Amino acid sequence: MHLEMFLKKIVVWFICFFSMVSCYGDIDFKQIEDYTLTPEIVSPLIYFTVLPNKFFNGANIQQPFIEDIADFRAFEDNTLRGNVVKIVIDVEIKNEFDRSFGAQIDLLNEEGEVTYTINRFAIPANDLNYVHPSEEILIEDNFNVKDATKVRVRVTDSSARAIDVNDTTEFQFKSSLKVFLELGA
Repeated sequence: MHLEMFLKKIVVWFICFFSMVSCYGDIDFKQIEDYTLTPEIVSPLIYFTVLPNKFFNGANIQQPFIEDIADFRAFEDNTLRGNVVKIVIDVEIKNEFDRSFGAQIDLLNEEGEVTYTINRFAIPANDLNYVHPSEEILIEDNFNVKDATKVRVRVTDSSARAIDVNDTTEFQFKSSLKVFLELGA
């Protein structure tokens, strides 16, 4: 009986000893200094719906394009402005018109000067689910993007045909912005 108790105690002591020794290692608290947090923020950018009558001015003359300008104040926040490394712009369009359109997106500074342009792209006629490839903007290559305070979208009628002002077809433009930040410890 004494021998069994003695052996059990020795086994317990060996297990405790080896578990402490085998789990021992230097703890490096400086690792936190190298840690980088990389959050992503997604937000709507610009949205509008255009009916045929929007292509006509006050004198009822058809215009070749329409334009929408919206405020874009994301970079007024100092944390965002100082830590943004990349932005991605996504665009979805529903074109019920029987004609194709061209679209161009410009980011503008306070003076209305272009800080970045997403080059003109074509939206086919009757395309109800057009998705433009994501536009990735690296801040280190396009530092002026952080000066943007407005977004301008210009939609151009690619045909020379007259538009029926009473038609009810729609052109719907939706876009979103994904901001990638890099926050060091």
